Amino acid sequence: MNQRLLLLLLAVGLCWLLAFHTGSRFFYNLAYLTSGITILSYVWAQASIRGIAVRRYASATQSQIGQRVDEVFELSNQGRLPKLWVELHDHSTLPFHEASRVVSNLQRHSRRRWQVRTLCHARGRYQLGPMHVRSSDPLGLFPQERLFAASHFVLVYPAIVDLPHFSPAVADMAGDERVRQRTHMTTTNAASVRDYAPGDSQNRIHWITTARTGRLIAKEFELDKSGHVWVFLDLHRDAEIALPWQLEPVNFNRLPLPRREVTRRPQDLQLPPTTTEYGISTAASVLRYFMQRGRAIGFATYGQTREFLPMERGERQLNKILETLSVMDAEGEVPLANFILTDGFGMSRNETLIVITSDSDPRWVQAMGELRLKGINGLAIVIDSASFDSTVSMKPVWNSLLAARIPYYRVAQNQRLEDALADQATHGPGQSVPLAPSRGF
Repeated sequence: MNQRLLLLLLAVGLCWLLAFHTGSRFFYNLAYLTSGITILSYVWAQASIRGIAVRRYASATQSQIGQRVDEVFELSNQGRLPKLWVELHDHSTLPFHEASRVVSNLQRHSRRRWQVRTLCHARGRYQLGPMHVRSSDPLGLFPQERLFAASHFVLVYPAIVDLPHFSPAVADMAGDERVRQRTHMTTTNAASVRDYAPGDSQNRIHWITTARTGRLIAKEFELDKSGHVWVFLDLHRDAEIALPWQLEPVNFNRLPLPRREVTRRPQDLQLPPTTTEYGISTAASVLRYFMQRGRAIGFATYGQTREFLPMERGERQLNKILETLSVMDAEGEVPLANFILTDGFGMSRNETLIVITSDSDPRWVQAMGELRLKGINGLAIVIDSASFDSTVSMKPVWNSLLAARIPYYRVAQNQRLEDALADQATHGPGQSVPLAPSRGF
């Protein structure tokens, strides 16, 4: 019970008490007035929330850091009486999604529509809704509230940047070598034709050449020209370094008219100062790079749970990986060295291993060296933890990588990823990776 209602009820009781004891007409009239105000306010409050309906329509169920989530709201009054004011309080978990507002003078059988545009700054799975609708009588004595359940969820993918100059050393990576080996299996690569041999299946017959030559001609196939690519992302909790971060949201109401385009390129965005966010965005960008070039890609990581996505080509595989990356955090309990040895020994010689980590413990380098003895060459993309915390030393890692002659790239805080992966990877002494500072990732 709010304070104003309590005072009014005390006034009503006092008026009736004075009226009964004194018999004064003034106190009787005052008692009737206060009682009537109380009853009228209660009836008005009940009618103020009746007939209210709220609908919300989101533009998509997936978005990405740097892109918008557009949501259209519709508030309608299906009752017979106008609504003096209606307050909508949104409980969406999407950061900076300012959908709460107050609508005044909503006439009967009318509706109001508005749009809310939110720039996505953080990856994750967010809920749109629920929404509380509040209203009351003019005196605010009997506030009424109604809950509209959550609409749906939106998945925000991590930031992905183009890597136009990313060119890993082909000669040192087994996955990049072309395999010109004939095979009896049917593959997507038809190399040549030959005369039909007993036992060949009908799907191997090249009918155009058969019609032209007058005899049965069969196709010959070769193994896939491109090796497969595995990406191992380190999400071990001890390898993460996170710094405080405060982000200023974009206020669309203050944008000049016509409003500027609010979608930002991922290159212009500033990632949270954590090695985990840098590693996840790096993994997403590298995976899309190889997917666009027709490679079969696989992905594995140990975060809250073990995530393992076998080799597959195409946009569908990338979307599955991005959905996984959107909700993963650095909560893994498996060290990277154990991770590499456990999942890496199942790889074949035609596959390439790319390890993305910020771990300053060089034992994972030794694990990649053991895989190299099996014929699996790899590449390391190292998020420089020393650029996040000066007390951390990455020298043991750099020295181990150089000694093992494992090619690697180095990504520092506030460095653009396309710049960090622009040149050839570091292979040995005397080579370095440019670290030109930049404002965006």
